[in-house]
Amino acid sequence: MLPQSVVGLTLTQEREGGLGCEAARRDGGRTACRILGGSVALPWLVVLRLRPQGRRLAWPVALLPDALAAEEFRALRVALRWGYVEADA
Repeated sequence: MLPQSVVGLTLTQEREGGLGCEAARRDGGRTACRILGGSVALPWLVVLRLRPQGRRLAWPVALLPDALAAEEFRALRVALRWGYVEADA
């Protein structure tokens, strides 16, 4: 794995009303990100499109249900489905 690989996420609510997160990287650093539209929320898979602050390209992050507690996985899917994400730019 690369040192910049995402190994953890903490969801945050942005002032503008979007959903953001702080991504923990394998190298020990943390990066603030916005969750972009185009993220996919299915019962068996969530694919997040993250745009790190100050960067142009999005990072795709795939999450399977066993990556976190069942209630947390459900809450993430609900947040994505109800549009708490930034529209694609």
